[in-house]
Amino acid sequence: MYKHYLNKACQLVGKAYNKIKSPIYITASRDHVSAIVLRQWTDFSMTFNRYCDSYCTLEEFNEPSFKAMADFEFINSRFQVLVYRFNEDYIWLSFKNHQNDTLRDWRDFQRIKNELCGTSCEGIEFYPPESRLVDTSNQYHIFVSKPNVSLGIGYMKRDVITTQREVEMIAPKAKQRTFEEHHYSDNVAKIGPLWSMYTLIEQDKETERPVRIYEDILADYYLKNI
Repeated sequence: MYKHYLNKACQLVGKAYNKIKSPIYITASRDHVSAIVLRQWTDFSMTFNRYCDSYCTLEEFNEPSFKAMADFEFINSRFQVLVYRFNEDYIWLSFKNHQNDTLRDWRDFQRIKNELCGTSCEGIEFYPPESRLVDTSNQYHIFVSKPNVSLGIGYMKRDVITTQREVEMIAPKAKQRTFEEHHYSDNVAKIGPLWSMYTLIEQDKETERPVRIYEDILADYYLKNI
């Protein structure tokens, strides 16, 4: 019975894809089958800025629970991202998809890191010892280093194949999902807007709190990368 419903779901998804041409993912359990249609990727918009007068009052700024104490919030068609300065060397991106489920795509995570922090930055997901495990919601986390700072782990050279046809020419049995448009990084800056904004915050730290309009940085960033 379970396989029957799963097969029916796959058939319906196939028909839907032919109409809308958007990525569709199926999630299934013993008693539930659902299909998620992903909206076309859009640029991130800053929807909260703790350091800007136009976004929150002084009382809100000092309220520990306000926006989960994040410095910034960014939202696009698929994700909500909360941003923290973890320490002097790292930005902490804490994010979830709009379905608030366990659907994850590594390429989307790479795009979040690239678009907000820059293509020259390295980021890591952390898998802790059980004594430090935090698992309370479908939230994901990437810790991103400063631009052009190597963490000293991972592959040392780039090697990317973007289509199934290309990979079959090298390894006929291998599988490679074709890139969506936003998976390419050609139009993304090496240094993203977040590190630029944190640099200004450090310059303004002698005041009670910065009041720069950081939307100007974002506007300039996107104009250069259209």
